[in-house]
Amino acid sequence: MQIYALDHQSRLVPSNKAVRGITYLCPECSSELRVRGGLARQVHYYHVNKSSCILHGKSLTHLQIQLSLQKMLTPENVQLECRFPPINRIADVVWPSERLVFEVQISPISPEEVKARNRDYAKIGYRVVWILHDRRYNRSRLTGAEIALRSSPHYFTNINALGRGIFYDQYATVLFKRRQKRTSRYPVHFKKLMPVNPKQFPRHFPAARKAWAFSFSGDLFQKNIAWIPPPKTWHHMFLRLYRFAFYFLLEKTTR
Repeated sequence: MQIYALDHQSRLVPSNKAVRGITYLCPECSSELRVRGGLARQVHYYHVNKSSCILHGKSLTHLQIQLSLQKMLTPENVQLECRFPPINRIADVVWPSERLVFEVQISPISPEEVKARNRDYAKIGYRVVWILHDRRYNRSRLTGAEIALRSSPHYFTNINALGRGIFYDQYATVLFKRRQKRTSRYPVHFKKLMPVNPKQFPRHFPAARKAWAFSFSGDLFQKNIAWIPPPKTWHHMFLRLYRFAFYFLLEKTTR
């Protein structure tokens, strides 16, 4: 589902301001678009001819997350479906004044693509905040993308196709690519960007989070909680048994 298109003067037009019956152009593939929708369906653009364009394939859930971000950050501060010709990218949500890009991810994505997007936006002076939907992410087993993002800003969401849900922060101890103990879900509000002060790190704060240069209201850093200890594993139990046996034998041989 697509909510932005270009008119014939190359101006970006949101779907709620489009004129029915007028042909627009897709900012991604330059194909012809028209608008449809109404009381029972979100007003959006559709490709006149069948297309495999990535903007055409975005789901209603993806759209609702973008709109929720726009509403939270206030419409005048952000841009949706913003094109960056120098790096050939279209960002889901851009906050120009803070030089931030929000990338919404519901479907699977490779670690290589995650790193490539981070590098590309860094080249033009933008930092990326990833929004991962818990339909696919934040499950028991970490995906490759989540492993690649552990030291990069990312949050989760459960917003559905009706626009109901929250953005939240959560962290967990990880063992063999599986989440063990988790913190609570902390609702996050992206209205205000706050720099992170390393002196304020809570005791046992996860090392990966120390690489984040900023935080938002309500996230794990702002909660300033004591970090949950790592789980006891067979590896730790073996080391404790080995040390006990070593010191026991050492004491016996030195008497």
